[in-house]
Amino acid sequence: MTPDHGDKTFVFVGGLQRSGTTAFHQLLGTSEQVSIFRDTGVPADEGQFLQTVIPKETEFGRAGRHAFQKGIRLTEGSPLVAEARQKLFSQWSQYWDLSRPVLAEKTPANSFRARFLQAVFPDSRFVFLIRHPISAVLAMEKWFPDLEIDVTIENWLRTYEIIEETLPHLNRAVVIHYENALDHPERVADVLRRRLDLSLDLDPSNFVNPDRSRYYIQWHKGDFQVSQKANASGERKFTRDRATLGDFERRYESRIRHFGYSFADPRPLIGSLDR
Repeated sequence: MTPDHGDKTFVFVGGLQRSGTTAFHQLLGTSEQVSIFRDTGVPADEGQFLQTVIPKETEFGRAGRHAFQKGIRLTEGSPLVAEARQKLFSQWSQYWDLSRPVLAEKTPANSFRARFLQAVFPDSRFVFLIRHPISAVLAMEKWFPDLEIDVTIENWLRTYEIIEETLPHLNRAVVIHYENALDHPERVADVLRRRLDLSLDLDPSNFVNPDRSRYYIQWHKGDFQVSQKANASGERKFTRDRATLGDFERRYESRIRHFGYSFADPRPLIGSLDR
């Protein structure tokens, strides 16, 4: 028998790693109406580590290549749906405050499993964070100094192509540009209200540390790749010349423009709306 979720509303957050999913999840947690996972002892309080049904991202190799891994995508046709209906709410509810009407969970791989999650939790909303591919790559490079940047950009593109393919199958979903939320955090609550029929008392001032995030847009000032070696003052420097960036622009510009970005600017293109 499928568990009764009562009148709960579920919000699932996804997007590429290092694209603001953790910060957005924490933003949701500033609302008195929302319960998020906190202090669970697992990395970034991600729901993937608090259940036994859905394969974890780590089973598909390291971040930056997941979009091409067979098996990471799950839809309503997955044989795991039946088991998830029996187990997921029970496992996750141990970490939610069930006195609150909105229950949120964040895992980057929700980008590949939204249709599956909607089948398990029919009254679901989905928020996908998107960030400029170069900024996202540089942020990810902090984890993986030997990152293959062209492979990671291809993974970025395929991830958001998959999300785009998924959106028509979802009842309520929105893609939010991380930079827009950073510069205009007061608009986040309005986007959720208009697009997801979700009115929340969010505190946008808690969205993110702007100085920390803006570090990763310095590539636009004329340099490109972060060096893992700090100078005497402890600052990391950009070392790769713009010829490399120009090569990526020739190869990928038209494809990233489709998602509201350009290699000529670290911000979303003018007129690019969260959708």
